[in-house]
Formats: sequence, C-alpha cells, structure tokens
Amino acid sequence: MKPVGPTRRQAVLALAAAGIMPTVKTPAAAGEPARVACTDWTAAETLLMLGIAPAGVIDKAGYARTMVEPSLPPAVVELGAGWAPNIEMLQHLGPDFILVPQWTVRQPHFPRIAPVVVLQNRSTALDAIETAKRQLPELAERFRAPRSAVEIGTRFDADLQAIRDARGTWDDRPIAYLNLNPDGRNVSIATATSLFEDVARRLGLKNAWGRQAHIWSFYVTGVEQLASIPDARLIYADQGPRTDAALRRLAENRIWNSLPAVREGRVTRIAATYPYGSLPTALRLARMLAETVSRPAPPQPGPVYG
Repeated sequence: MKPVGPTRRQAVLALAAAGIMPTVKTPAAAGEPARVACTDWTAAETLLMLGIAPAGVIDKAGYARTMVEPSLPPAVVELGAGWAPNIEMLQHLGPDFILVPQWTVRQPHFPRIAPVVVLQNRSTALDAIETAKRQLPELAERFRAPRSAVEIGTRFDADLQAIRDARGTWDDRPIAYLNLNPDGRNVSIATATSLFEDVARRLGLKNAWGRQAHIWSFYVTGVEQLASIPDARLIYADQGPRTDAALRRLAENRIWNSLPAVREGRVTRIAATYPYGSLPTALRLARMLAETVSRPAPPQPGPVYG
C-alpha cells in the first residue's frame, strides 16, 4: 500500500501558492555577484570564500555540522539532499549558475535551469590545496566575486604559516588520521593524496600512512594494519553516532587494545571535517592538528579513545 500524502512536487506547489516559498529573484545585474546554487558543500564554502552568498545549498543542516565555517547566511535556500537535489526548488529559485562537484551524478534537468559549472576540487596532477587555488581565478571572474583569487590565496598561505609559527613544542611523531568504521574492525585512513596530507606537510608534520594513494584520499583497511605504524599518533574524526558505535566495538577488540598508540594513550579525537573540502576546511583542520600536536598526549592506563 502506498503511503498517503503529498508528493514533493505537490508540496512545493502548495508552498508557492501559500506565499511562503523563497522569493524568485531576477538575474544579477551587471557588476553584481552572480546568483549561484550549490549541490555540494565544498562549492558553498568556495563561494563564501569568494565573498558570495550562495543562492541555495543542499543539506544546510549537514553543512552547519560538518563545514562549520564559513557559516551560511540565513537567507540561503535549502535545496534538499545532495544525492537528490530538489529540482522544483531549483527551478523556482532561478539561479544564474549551478555549481556542482566533479563527481556529481549527471542531472539532465540542471542545464535547463541554468548553466552548470563543475568545481574541480581534486586532481591527479596537483594536491588538493593547489587544485583549489588553481580554479579560483576562473570562478572569481565568472561569478563576479567581490574578493580576488590572489587575495584569497595570499591570505590562506599567511594564515597557515601563522599556525605553523605559533606552535610551541610539537609532538613530532607521524600521524595516522582515521575515520572509525562502526563495525569495530576497519578504519578509513588518510593517504598521501588526502587533504590531511596536504595540511600536515605544510605544517611540518608527517603522515604515517603513505600507501594506497588515490584521488579519493582515504583507504579502508583492517585495524590490525595499524600495528605496522607502532610509533604513530592516532587521530580520529568525531562523526557522532557512527564514531560512538565504533568505539563501543573497539573497546572489545583485542587487536585495537594491543596497539602501542592505544596502550600508551596516543589516540585523540578531533571534530570531523569534510574530506573533500577547500581552503577554509584546510585551515580549520590545520588549527585542530596544531592544537593536538602542540601538547603531549597524557599517559593513561588502559585503552584511550580520545
């Protein structure tokens, strides 16, 4: 039996009829920033970095939890889930452009609404930070951004250098940056092509895992493989309930509890960042890493989970 209730299209039309849909704006006037809808969080943070408030963004609540900064202005329109953007809302919004990630699933409706621009935030030729910088001039010009790409790149480099210069006595152990799998048996570990690698290298830190590098940044492996990097500090991203479930299972995992990092208290939890983020995400990750390695991990008896 089919559930009773309005379809998404009917709901959107009802909102429009009630006068509570976001107001459709005319195309941006000459000289004003373009009105750009984003189907990816990195696209949204890139626009905000350029000084442009997105016209609409997918999963605003998820952006607020994961990206954190720069924050979205309240007037930005919700465009639904990233895997299924609300086409009716996009049509109603009428943006000048739609900014999509390079891995987006083909959306035949998008070109009928507005020109589609692909955000190239990963490359096999450049690291993630340099790839982000490389595309900024084109995006700034196309979207008539208030801030220049050169200004943004220069400020980013200065901010990152300031984080490195402000360090006290750093723990110089190599770092394994992890996402914990809820099964309590596997982890996703940042490889040499990850944003973590790019940030760590610029801070003078070393990635403990230089294997299985590929464009998508993380490699899934069993917990037992962490025994091959006994001197590493383990830092894992806090992904909320997913991580909590993993920790409950790891507490009963003999292999995990036998790892030198776990026995010696070299395991730290930090807030999650978007693995495919741009320059603002890189800076946020850099600040958290600097704070973590600037203080020695306190010795604690038994397993340590952050």
